Amino acid sequence: MLSKSEKHVRCLPRASRPPPARRPARTSRRAHRPPLLCTRSAAAKHRPPCSVHQARASRRQRALHLHPLSALQWMTLLNLLEPELLVLVVCGRSAIESPNKPIDVDSLKLSPDSIASLALAHPRLWCTLLASLKEAEPDAKVPRCLAIAAPLVWIALCAQEAADARFATMRAARRPNSIKKILPLVTCQLLTDDLLVRYALHPHASRQGCVFLHNLHGGGRSVEQAVRTTQCWIRKNVALLRLGVDWQKEAAAEVLGNFAWVAEFQVAIAEVGGIPLLVALACGGTDGQKENATWTLWWLAANDDNKVAIAEAGGIAPLVALLSDGSFLLKEWAALALGSLALNVDNKVAIAEAGGIAPLVALARDGTGGQQEDAAAALKNLAINADNKVAIAEAGGIAPLVALARDGSDGQKENAAGALATLAINADNKVAIAEAGGIVPLVALAHDGTENQKKWAGVALRHLALNADNQVAIAQAAGVLAAAAV
Repeated sequence: MLSKSEKHVRCLPRASRPPPARRPARTSRRAHRPPLLCTRSAAAKHRPPCSVHQARASRRQRALHLHPLSALQWMTLLNLLEPELLVLVVCGRSAIESPNKPIDVDSLKLSPDSIASLALAHPRLWCTLLASLKEAEPDAKVPRCLAIAAPLVWIALCAQEAADARFATMRAARRPNSIKKILPLVTCQLLTDDLLVRYALHPHASRQGCVFLHNLHGGGRSVEQAVRTTQCWIRKNVALLRLGVDWQKEAAAEVLGNFAWVAEFQVAIAEVGGIPLLVALACGGTDGQKENATWTLWWLAANDDNKVAIAEAGGIAPLVALLSDGSFLLKEWAALALGSLALNVDNKVAIAEAGGIAPLVALARDGTGGQQEDAAAALKNLAINADNKVAIAEAGGIAPLVALARDGSDGQKENAAGALATLAINADNKVAIAEAGGIVPLVALAHDGTENQKKWAGVALRHLALNADNQVAIAQAAGVLAAAAV
């Protein structure tokens, strides 16, 4: 039924009818979303400032810096921004306003995920930006976000090269529709397991970067899967040292120690970056990690190049600290590792400067049997340095070495005799060894010891005999020994 008003309207001519009321258009929430880059409208420019609008603006600014942008958002930004504006976004306004001043790379406000997103979205442009940063301030300390992004840039370029090769193959085969299957270009599906493992071995690789790669394309192989399935045990375990959890790191350090006794594997572990990771475990790992890492470093130190690499990685200081603070097993292996490192000329000085002589003397005096033997061997190698001869004597090292030469096991006697032979080159030490009663046990070792004991005891007595008083004492000790034998 029509009302009277509606009937009246129906009866009017079409030209005199009022226009029908229009239903408001349906809008969705998506229509009200602001674009990624938007400008203020003309009405908004003349709007008086108020606390509400200022609060909203500050929240938007904080959101830009706190929330990581996805790779798709970065692609949109890069399509709209010029390179100068990109530098402005990443490095701040000062990079544009003062181009001649060094770029303050420590003031980056973007999160590591955002930097990684930018690196993967446009790797070539990001490489150019990193090059400009390095030229502007070559000595600047690289922030953590840039360090995380560096290997991601490398792996993104690898994916880009793989995509270019795939495109070329498809174009040659005249299959343009198949090209859509490999978009986007940056995808883990185009990366081989070998490339993913190489990423895990990168010095700046991190678990955060691995998770980011996996989340970027969930259908691709993850870095962890590639590491677990690789056939190279050395690369697998070095990657676990970098990216694994605590128990994986401990087990990986033990496996590398089982490989490290072979000379070929000593070189291979160093080539893939295992030494800095083992040093880090020996410095700040759990007790089990420290034990396995120290044991592996001892084996690796048998290689001359690794002696230098361990010292350059900062491995001497944590090993010296373990001599005092570690368990009885850690102390023994730390003494072994320092004894091997002390065969290098520069390491002799570095160990002494790190305070390693005093704890080694303490182990030679009060340690267990194995600790005393290994500490005496380390002191023997350190005593080759002239300054270390004096430092060992001042630290009270002559008396415990004489005691080991007299009452120790075969290994303790041999190492103690070798240390005393090296210390006896110093004139003051000649007198100190004689006063500590070292001549009698050395004469006994030269007469009844093993082959190596006789060798080191003979060298020690020859050096001690350069002192006139010691000549008399050596003759008397030899006569007493001959009379006892009769």
